[in-house]
Amino acid sequence: MELQTGGKFEEKTTPVLWTDYLTVASGKAITNFKAIGTKGNEIEKLYLKNTNGTLGKPLTQSATADEEGHFAYNPESKEISFYESSVPDGTEICVFYHRQIKANVLENMSDTYSEKCTLYVDATGEDTCANVYHIQFYIPKADFDGNFELTMGNDQTVHSFEAEALAGACGTSGTYFTYTIFEAEADDAA
Repeated sequence: MELQTGGKFEEKTTPVLWTDYLTVASGKAITNFKAIGTKGNEIEKLYLKNTNGTLGKPLTQSATADEEGHFAYNPESKEISFYESSVPDGTEICVFYHRQIKANVLENMSDTYSEKCTLYVDATGEDTCANVYHIQFYIPKADFDGNFELTMGNDQTVHSFEAEALAGACGTSGTYFTYTIFEAEADDAA
């Protein structure tokens, strides 16, 4: 991803959006992490869940819980409190909030461009007789696309990228790429 964006991963403190699914007990619920934000506005959204599991009525944060349906939040204790019995015990809620974490972060800046490098792509292929071969693409100099796409669904997430082979790079005599097919268990050449 660094090659695609031209950026560098940095370990730093950063906010992330978090979701908790909680159950109200004694007119309260405790977030799993400390919500951050301006005082009295730390919780992004709070919804009462419907019996079928979908998001229902939204509630609004206020400095104090009141009979108009506002809830209060204490970031130090991570406690959400509701006015008396306005939200019955056992009610499931969905809470969206930002929390502060330390993580490796890559920012794709609009004025930073992708980089160029040597690229090897290893793959496995099979012929019509079910013989398995190892395939390797070697691109002496590739210009990576600064854009990328993450496709999500029922299968594993795939990170796609594009790289353009550059001819005549670094003494390659005009080679765009080399495509090599060999048996996976091939012996070393003498």
